[in-house]
Amino acid sequence: MGRVYLVDVSSMYFRSFYAIRELTNSKGFPTNALYGFLTMTSKLINDHKPEMIAYCFDRKEPSFRKDLFVDYKANRSEMPEGLVPQVPYIRQLSELIGIPCFDQQGYEADDIIGTIACWAVNNSHEAIIISGDKDFAQLVNSRISIYDPMKELTYSSDGVVEKWGIKPDQVIDYLALVGDSSDNIPGVRGIGPKGAVKLLQEYTNLEGIYENLHYIKNKSLQTKLEAGKESAFLSRKLATIECNIPLDLSVGKLSKSSPRSEELRVLLREFEFKSLETKLLGSESKSVTIKSDASKSDASKSDPSMNDARRSDHAKNSKVFEVTGGIQNLSIPNVFRSNGGGFLNDTQGEENLHESTPAHGIPMPAAVFQNSSQMQLELQSESVVVSTAKEISLSQAQEYFERGEAIWAYIDGEYLHLTKEKDGIAYKINSQEAVLLDWLNSRDFLWSAHSLQSVWRRFPVRTPKAKFDLCLAGYVLDPGQKLHLSDLTQRYLGFKVPEYLTAEKTHALYRKLEEEFRKSLKRDSLEYIYNDVDLPLLSVLHDMEERGILIDPSQLSAQAADLTKDIKSIEAKIHKEAGEAFLISSPKQLSVILFEKLKLPVIKKIKTGFSTDSDVLQKLIDKHPICKMIVDYRELTKLKSTYVDALPEIMDPATHRVHSEFNLTVTTTGRLSSTNPNLQNIPIRTERGAKVRNAFVANVGQKLISADYSQIELRVIAHLTGDRGLISAFERDQDIHSATASEIFSTDITQVTSEQRRVAKAVNFGLAYGMGAHGLSENLGIPRKEAASIIERYFLKFPQVQGFMVSKVEEAHQKGYVTTLFGRRRYLPELKSRLASIRKFGERAAINAPAQGTAADIVKLAMLSLRSCPAQMLLQVHDELVFECNDADVGAASELITEKMESAAKLNVPLKVNLGVGQNWGDAH
Repeated sequence: MGRVYLVDVSSMYFRSFYAIRELTNSKGFPTNALYGFLTMTSKLINDHKPEMIAYCFDRKEPSFRKDLFVDYKANRSEMPEGLVPQVPYIRQLSELIGIPCFDQQGYEADDIIGTIACWAVNNSHEAIIISGDKDFAQLVNSRISIYDPMKELTYSSDGVVEKWGIKPDQVIDYLALVGDSSDNIPGVRGIGPKGAVKLLQEYTNLEGIYENLHYIKNKSLQTKLEAGKESAFLSRKLATIECNIPLDLSVGKLSKSSPRSEELRVLLREFEFKSLETKLLGSESKSVTIKSDASKSDASKSDPSMNDARRSDHAKNSKVFEVTGGIQNLSIPNVFRSNGGGFLNDTQGEENLHESTPAHGIPMPAAVFQNSSQMQLELQSESVVVSTAKEISLSQAQEYFERGEAIWAYIDGEYLHLTKEKDGIAYKINSQEAVLLDWLNSRDFLWSAHSLQSVWRRFPVRTPKAKFDLCLAGYVLDPGQKLHLSDLTQRYLGFKVPEYLTAEKTHALYRKLEEEFRKSLKRDSLEYIYNDVDLPLLSVLHDMEERGILIDPSQLSAQAADLTKDIKSIEAKIHKEAGEAFLISSPKQLSVILFEKLKLPVIKKIKTGFSTDSDVLQKLIDKHPICKMIVDYRELTKLKSTYVDALPEIMDPATHRVHSEFNLTVTTTGRLSSTNPNLQNIPIRTERGAKVRNAFVANVGQKLISADYSQIELRVIAHLTGDRGLISAFERDQDIHSATASEIFSTDITQVTSEQRRVAKAVNFGLAYGMGAHGLSENLGIPRKEAASIIERYFLKFPQVQGFMVSKVEEAHQKGYVTTLFGRRRYLPELKSRLASIRKFGERAAINAPAQGTAADIVKLAMLSLRSCPAQMLLQVHDELVFECNDADVGAASELITEKMESAAKLNVPLKVNLGVGQNWGDAH
């Protein structure tokens, strides 16, 4: 099965045009839409490496819809004057890059996309539509999805339901009712989105609505529908995407070809897109510029080279894709422009940050992390602008920047901006990237930035030194808050960041935030966490990311073949149990099989019918053998797609190493997270999942060392609660779950059964996360009354644990937060919710956060203590550290690792580390 990427081109270049304003080349030709379009194209090609792709274009002449409705799109304004001359180059550039381009007389790009998507499905391929247009939701099914590049969201069938409250096959009926103002589709007058969704949930489609019109009790609504019936059915025709237009399609006609390099290079140089030329075609030496705001020089007026991508006035909250090495600058909101001026001093406020707006500016976005409840990392850009200035050579820079000097850094695409902390002046240096990195390494700077991880991922300095990180400081002060520059400024300085700033005043704003953060960190007793734990850890994580870990593609290839075989086998068994073939990955089809055909009891109802999620299937496992098969099927297909197939795609093809990103400012508990890939989610409890670790291997002459804390959270709980029963069990080095079972079942520890140990383990970990009787009964599959009895016996044997839990909930209600052993805070605004379920969640978090956060702090302290270990740290996964070590040093390194990890914190119970050595991660673990 292949994958076809279908791109709504007009959406791309219109978004680019409005996102990037007044970008021209040195001749004054507008290039903003071209720049954004090519940047997104570059990202699409680099990230997804599409084998089949189609760029779909509208034509100038009207489509067949104009014949159906003369006012179709009649409200569209003329194309902006600055966009008109750029549009002809869009298709030319696409074709030069090697992308198949399609248009068709009488039809729109939407119809071309629909036709190719349906062709893909009919030929056993998958189609991904690249667009933010909701109209495409009507096409979504198990093999067609929508990816919105600006929001970075993918919509499957479930995603459509979640976003709009209707199924994909109801989208055209929804549009028929509400209309579409952008295309001048009338809809039914007086029917809004909420009303339309409610009607479709009750009556399915237009036919159902009008067949049951007399049952609608709301007379006003009934009248509106009666009056708008003709308009509704016309609107549905206008909104329906044609999927069978005459196109000559084949794999060959959709396959991306090699770029016509010389022709493309000429055009890119005409537009003065130096960085895009490198991304799309490569170059022998990549030029990197550090920009200066030391003075406003007339050189920019006379030197055309200084006008490469002259950008200004980006639209607020826009997102323009730009891939530069390891960093994605995904959004460029609020571009600040420079007009000179002095610094912000201690007495100045918001009014002194405002500047008048010049004709041109150069954006300087600094990529930062945004906190997310899903613990997903999203790189966002806060943008500022510096004025152009005379360039200085690298030799001149040697004089300006002293060794060990404190500097502030920000990223703008391929450019690194350095500002001297002592005078607030930003400099601009022309140099090849390799030479620049050598120079940066030789300077041994003390780095400050909005997000140092973003800066260092783009410019990988060896073991850099961190001085201050605004994102990290904001995260330590409140791990649940947003970390955008605008949010931090509003909260801590009390005013909104103005839209335009000079580089000097941006630097002054950064320093003002630093000053305020240092005061806040001291006030909240968080200086130790920030200065001694998280800030120095940035450099450790950076070195880990740069090293990466070696993978064996042949292992993954063999596993992929085995998984494919197993998936096909279990698929056949499921179809046999169902008595028919169906699409197992379709919740709708699966629901029909389980609840209509097999008559299994309905566990949970959702908007679209009956839920078939994992919780439901687990509860039905004893009801029918097909349920366990479906659980296994989902596990295998996810394992194959997420890891076995994906890892070879994201490894460095030259070194076969995977470079995961370890994120410090994402979780609310202080734990690290990993992305690209997320190594923390590799399933290890199943044989298949554990095998994936075998593909992570050591280099020749080396071994992998895995060091994993044993039951660290339970040991922390024993320390925090002071419970003598728990402390005694750990002091005697007993199996804690057997020891717990011995107490709550009143039996000798040597007589504890495996079932009793299983129950005790569920209690130990469940209570650590604030689990009550209901949760324990669900977990163990026992009656709630029995679960309550087990918890009661547990608290009788371990009374200080219950006292600790009660005290933490009371403390959280009183203070609004709880702390770890080392002082890290977790704020709990959920406790103020009017909803009992949300308050209960906050109380469970109040119980869990001190233990989980303390365990995370201990792991971090251990990592810091092992910076000089002869083994190189590669991975951090939950409570486990993975190292790569020369064979000759394995013994000494293993002893040092065990010693440092077990002495990372002094608790009332001993910390214990399980250490293993192997040629691959699986063997070592």
